[in-house]
Amino acid sequence: MNKLIALLLLTLTAATSQGQHSLKWGKPSKEEIQLKVCSFDSSANAIVLAETGDIKFINNFIYLEIYRKIKILNSKGLDYATIEIPYTIENNLEDIQNLKAQTINFENGIPVVTQIDKDQIFTQTPEPGVKEKKFTFPNVKDGSIVEYKYTIVNQRFYFLKDWHFQNKIPTIYSELKAEIPRNLEYNVILSGKLLLDKYNGASPNDNKWSLNNIPGYEHEDFVYCYKDYINQIQFQLKSYLKYDYSRVNNQSVLQTWDELVAEVTEDYSPYLTKSGVAKDLLAQIIDLKDSREVAVKKIFKFVQQFKPAYYSWYKNQNISDLIKSRTGSSSEINLLLCLLLNEAGIPANPFLISTKEHGKISKHFPHLNQFNHVMAAVSEKDSSYTFLDAVSSSSNYHLLPSDHINYWGFILDGAHSRWLKIDYPTESKENYLVNYNLEPGGVKISFCGKYSGYFAREKREDKINNTIKEPVFSLENELIKKDSSSFLNLENEYEDYTENHYYSSSVRPAGKLFLNLNLFELQNPYKQKERQFPVELGFPYNINNTIYIKLSPGDTATVVPKNISIALQDEGIQYGKFIYRTVNDKNSIRVFIKWEMSETIIPQNYYGFLKEFTNKVISKLNEPIVIERK
Repeated sequence: MNKLIALLLLTLTAATSQGQHSLKWGKPSKEEIQLKVCSFDSSANAIVLAETGDIKFINNFIYLEIYRKIKILNSKGLDYATIEIPYTIENNLEDIQNLKAQTINFENGIPVVTQIDKDQIFTQTPEPGVKEKKFTFPNVKDGSIVEYKYTIVNQRFYFLKDWHFQNKIPTIYSELKAEIPRNLEYNVILSGKLLLDKYNGASPNDNKWSLNNIPGYEHEDFVYCYKDYINQIQFQLKSYLKYDYSRVNNQSVLQTWDELVAEVTEDYSPYLTKSGVAKDLLAQIIDLKDSREVAVKKIFKFVQQFKPAYYSWYKNQNISDLIKSRTGSSSEINLLLCLLLNEAGIPANPFLISTKEHGKISKHFPHLNQFNHVMAAVSEKDSSYTFLDAVSSSSNYHLLPSDHINYWGFILDGAHSRWLKIDYPTESKENYLVNYNLEPGGVKISFCGKYSGYFAREKREDKINNTIKEPVFSLENELIKKDSSSFLNLENEYEDYTENHYYSSSVRPAGKLFLNLNLFELQNPYKQKERQFPVELGFPYNINNTIYIKLSPGDTATVVPKNISIALQDEGIQYGKFIYRTVNDKNSIRVFIKWEMSETIIPQNYYGFLKEFTNKVISKLNEPIVIERK
């Protein structure tokens, strides 16, 4: 009897769970109609009730039928009533068919359906090679259910469309089915904790995957590409059966990186073998007497004039058209850079990468679509490599765009092709010296800031855009006048950038003098209670600042912050450290501040420690030094 009751309860539970969402067009379930708050995220303004993907192979085409249903929980969720569906039109790769959308409202319990007309669906071109269908559901308000369905048709057998089980807003149910023919075999790549936990990294026999109650990710800062961490499935063609008269052969597809090298090298050959074109250009760019360093700078500066229209690893136009138009894909521009460097006797090879916004690279499969950019890898005498990227906005070729330093890249060098680690090529340092000269009749302050690497790049951009953030000095609301400023190496990005500011006050405040050392009013940017994804910093950095306070006769420092030294580390990895030290004598006070962040990715389970570490840093910077006069 007990077993029978348990079985009935199990059946009832399963039926109830299944009844919470409906996959039928225009027929939301009772639970969906009554839903007002997401049970696993009460802060959600909208929620994906259900979504399905169904992959089918029909007559040499691949059809991905997609259905998605969303509920608007409150007025803040109205943004999710606008839908954008991108698709690749390059080489007629993809097309959108059978797009339908409608809004369902409920008046006195009766559903009122408003369908979208075809003329309310717009086709846009956000970037070359890509189009998108865009529409906004009509008559949407609190409690509306909106749903849409469409089919993506493509001929891309090599890589099927990725399926993301996780959306920016919470998702109650997400499902993907793939009816893969027997003559095709794919590598199925599962990623994301929920998928890996449920399927143990393996593909089920029925080629169906589903997840329930999946959290959203719209409120996460310091994440370059959510695709790196969300629950998703990717497919890559592994092999196919080829029918050759009476025989059936199993043909492998890009099973090794060597095969990928051969394919991409052949594609790049029309650029890299144009020696005549290169000679003509070099005659206008460099002199025979130029050193290697000077020649690299000149070639880089020349190619940097070409404007990138979009990012890609492949090329679309020939080199003559590129030179004529001065516009091309990011790969075309850097392939030209490789060509010119090689012709000048400076060995350079194409270097496939993925930008941070495009996502991290997996070394496990020769998956071409994971790359979206090409740089030039220049071979040095010590067998190391210098990476150059002509689409950088910096005139310093050493200073790669920080978004392009995504840990690993793949160099194309024939039999020597391999993975190379990309490190930050220059240190990013901030060093400033502040001098307070406290006099009986006034105060003089000088600030000298010296910046290198990405700090220097940011400061230069602030100066060019007139958005300089100067240090804030306060002497009990007394007016501090800026006397002058000077800037060094604003245009020469191969040197450190320096800013000098001079201030003075003709009034010395009576009584206590409070000196705040948080000169740039820094605040803790980590405000979330919990973290779903790792924290990704733009670049590692090293801050070393010194504050020197010269006291006048009769001045006494009555409050001086205590020294501290704290580290952010876990299991032998030091992510950062902070040191605050003061030296107090009769005539002066010196404060030494050192703040380093040596790692750029802090795991999500260490987020609480990062938040507390930064709180301590900011709190210490906010502690004033108090000066009293006798």
